[in-house]
Amino acid sequence: MGTRESSPDTHLPSSFLVPEGGLNVGAEERVKDLNLRQKWAREAIFNAQQSQIKAYNSEHKEVIYSIGDLVLIDPHKLNLLEAPSR
Repeated sequence: MGTRESSPDTHLPSSFLVPEGGLNVGAEERVKDLNLRQKWAREAIFNAQQSQIKAYNSEHKEVIYSIGDLVLIDPHKLNLLEAPSR
């Protein structure tokens, strides 16, 4: 048996090799398709967010407090009862 020269690509299947002309047409089309679908997904997310903002804002009423107004405070959400540590 003779000595066979080994190239770094001999252990790779032929589907992993890039032709001299560049990527195959199918791969380039797939990348374009994926980029287009990604763009559509981003637009759909943006539109859904805008719709949710509009729905929230239509029911939301801005409350403006003045000095001296009585308000209800939940003491469990505030640290007013704890003494400062030294």
